[in-house]
Amino acid sequence: HELRPRLCAMKKGPNGYGFNLHSDKSKPGQFIRAVDPDSPAEASGLRAQDRIVEEHLYGPLPEPFTNGEIQKENSREALAETASESPRPTLARSTSSDTSEE
Repeated sequence: HELRPRLCAMKKGPNGYGFNLHSDKSKPGQFIRAVDPDSPAEASGLRAQDRIVEEHLYGPLPEPFTNGEIQKENSREALAETASESPRPTLARSTSSDTSEE
């Protein structure tokens, strides 16, 4: 399956961005563990198991990213600002082999 980038933008809501990260020391990268219903993350198109590949303030994430590692791998990759207090909208880029959504 070919990975396709998705660009997601979100602004921190009253309860945060609405997603959790997960990592595994045996694999490089950061993944979205869960996305809260009706959250900025859900509205932006982030999905559970998306892989973060870039954060708008820092650019592409190094491998391995210092804030954690990967739990699961799949065919989607995502970019998101994860733990910033920045008032600017968060930009997220992800790739997915699922073309039915776009």
